[in-house]
Amino acid sequence: MKRGRATIRIDLAEADADPEVIAAALEPDNTLEMDAYLDDTVLETHVERASAGGLQSTIDDYVKNLGVAIRVAAMAIDEEGSRACEDSVKRQE
Repeated sequence: MKRGRATIRIDLAEADADPEVIAAALEPDNTLEMDAYLDDTVLETHVERASAGGLQSTIDDYVKNLGVAIRVAAMAIDEEGSRACEDSVKRQE
């Protein structure tokens, strides 16, 4: 059976969160058949699986996890900003 291979390149420059935080959030879900590298704002992930179906499943999971990582990281930034704003208002009172 022929192995499936893919490279996913995602530019996180437009994400509302730090690309390093996003990449770190994805790392625990990476399998032994995956290698991910962050180059500035570009996250590049190489995936190799025993079958095309396995490759498709892995990529589907990765993209879903990426979406969650971006949303959670952005929410954390929003929450920090809200707290910083609230603290600033309290200090002015």
